Amino acid sequence: MTISVNDQRLLEGKQQSLEKLNDLEFEERDPNRLVETARAVLDESIDDYKKAIRREDLTDEVREIMQEPRRKAGDALVRIYYALRRQYAERRAKGEPLTERDQKVEEFLRDVNPGEYITSSFPGALKALEQALDFANQHLSEDIVDVSNQAIERARETRKQLEGLGDRALKVYSDVEEARETAKSNYLAVREMVSAALRLTDRYDELNDITPPVGEIMSPKE
Repeated sequence: MTISVNDQRLLEGKQQSLEKLNDLEFEERDPNRLVETARAVLDESIDDYKKAIRREDLTDEVREIMQEPRRKAGDALVRIYYALRRQYAERRAKGEPLTERDQKVEEFLRDVNPGEYITSSFPGALKALEQALDFANQHLSEDIVDVSNQAIERARETRKQLEGLGDRALKVYSDVEEARETAKSNYLAVREMVSAALRLTDRYDELNDITPPVGEIMSPKE
């Protein structure tokens, strides 16, 4: 099985962080305990991730079915994200009082990073798109809303097609997608532990070198 580019990047990023954690030591006891725990979590999650993606034996038919709707959903999510961000920034610049909706939009913009869309599971990305569309309706241009509605409908049709392929294909796909989400969540937990250890020793500026943000791992600069 050929490992996807995204899986390879995340695996390499986790492994590089583990190597740096193996060399990270402090004189104080508490930071060392945090690093020891982070090291154990990262080591185990790498093994689990490798085992999970080796089981990805989805057919070419499943991959082909998924490719186009996933791309369209991602494009729509990015368009809505930046349109909402631009609109929100304009309201703040004008000094207009923020409404309850503005606060919800602010939370959405903070929680959704379109640069990390490529690491999201298909159901998770679809949920994010549906949430974005709730904010976009009647507040953004009609062409953006139409494109997003079409993307959602295409994604829903795709789910029906996948259901027709049988339980095994869906189960394998679901398991692998869940493993990817878990791998990312575990890495974020490790990053928080490393952050705490570095803060305790006034070395916080080393955080991104030891455990870079997920977005940087998945979309490395050329």
